[in-house]
Amino acid sequence: MADKFKEAIKKIEKAGQHYKEKDSKRNFEGWLEATSRYTKLKKKSIVDLIIDASNLLLIFNDQKDETLDPLLEKAIAETNPNFDFLNPPSGEQLKGAINSAKGKYFEYLVAEKLNNGERVGDVILPEGFSAKVAEKINQPGWDIEIIDQYGDSSNYIQLKATDSLSYIKSALDKYPDFQILTTDEVGNFASDSNFIFDSDISNEWLESEVEKGLIDNVNYGETFWDNFQPIYSLSLILATEGYRVVVKKKDIKNAFSSFVSRSSKSLITIGISSFLQTIGTPDPLSFGTAMITRYVLEKADFYETLKIIISERREEMIKLRLLQQDLYLLRGK
Repeated sequence: MADKFKEAIKKIEKAGQHYKEKDSKRNFEGWLEATSRYTKLKKKSIVDLIIDASNLLLIFNDQKDETLDPLLEKAIAETNPNFDFLNPPSGEQLKGAINSAKGKYFEYLVAEKLNNGERVGDVILPEGFSAKVAEKINQPGWDIEIIDQYGDSSNYIQLKATDSLSYIKSALDKYPDFQILTTDEVGNFASDSNFIFDSDISNEWLESEVEKGLIDNVNYGETFWDNFQPIYSLSLILATEGYRVVVKKKDIKNAFSSFVSRSSKSLITIGISSFLQTIGTPDPLSFGTAMITRYVLEKADFYETLKIIISERREEMIKLRLLQQDLYLLRGK
């Protein structure tokens, strides 16, 4: 019995020494460690939220220049109201859609520039004058009305987005009383004419923009990957974890595990934002939804980590309590 008692005492002393070791992960004082770990997780989550928010803002800023021009959207809607974006036509049908939208887009661009006081090639409006696009899609003879400072019609202009000189000649023969403002490819060859003016806007560029608006704008897969740019977040997360390894706050194994956890949440966050952008969700709503998602992921991670820590400490307390109970029973005997 004495030997058994001594053996139990040694066992308890060994366990007690184990719980007192400062470097032990199973320290009984782990409640303080748990609080510390929770605080560090909270700080890290705030850092990651800021990193992902910055990443998304950079993406939104990069995509601004690639956003479809509202004037082009308007031109497409007016000239091709029944266009099937999910199953776009091809061949001559597509070419016809591009040409009709191109002409109207050209009209809106010219009118906007003139009304902003800008020079459009050879044309600039006097102060107080304005340009108005014809209300009818197929207005005979002219496309833009020039209105003077008194609100009266001052002039009418034909606009032709083309690279064909014969088309310009045909339009001028048909409506000789209206001057023509045309695209760069043709305007360069008619610089000496008093009836044909160069807009300095390229027909090739107009066609490219319209084609992107009609076809490329609905390539959801390509649009998603254009918006999915997590490199900024991943680089900063990798840098912070690498720094902790260098200063010996973490070993490589723990740093890698942390990198995987943090980067996976960033990928999910940016992926959701990219998806919402792809289907046309406004940037503020995409950003807000992505940030809420990131917050929820962090909260879930907090609670899961805290649950594990509490479970570990509870097991330690139970083991210590059982050892104390054994000692009490042995001493009682």
